[in-house]
Amino acid sequence: MKSAQTAVKMTRRKTGNRKANRRFRRPARPKVPTLRFSPYAWAKLLYLRDRGDSEVGGFGIQVVLIEPGPVRTHFGRTGIDSLDRSDGDPAYSALRESIRSGLTSTFEGPGSERSSTPEEVAAVCVEAMEASHPRPRYVVGAMAEALIEQHREEGDEAWDRFLAGLYARPGPASSG
Repeated sequence: MKSAQTAVKMTRRKTGNRKANRRFRRPARPKVPTLRFSPYAWAKLLYLRDRGDSEVGGFGIQVVLIEPGPVRTHFGRTGIDSLDRSDGDPAYSALRESIRSGLTSTFEGPGSERSSTPEEVAAVCVEAMEASHPRPRYVVGAMAEALIEQHREEGDEAWDRFLAGLYARPGPASSG
């Protein structure tokens, strides 16, 4: 945070443009919701799941992981709609289509009944919060259970290949 504030002050001194500096400090919100979850944040989440008690347990905090898998909300339709509004860069065409297909089958297709409902997830959250000794992990929904079991049975290398194959890789558009 300190370095960002310093950068803003330096930019203000150099340009004298206070309006541009305000935009730098407070960027406009994107019109389309985007998921910003870095590998570092994911690693920290996994660390807290596995070792959280050693880090925050002394403060009376218990770490519980709720794994709902896909949840039947408007997320899928929002994602599909945002793909329809995208810029159409040919290098990303195959990726967009594979994401569209995945979102459709997960949230709107015949397999969507295996996704959790928001009510199911909420009930499990309440269960975990009210338990005097909550389990460290709660899995919610048939799809989450199936995916976790697949990872357990196949191992990390096969799981990584499975995840890598879910969506097409972006690259230069073919010329013909």
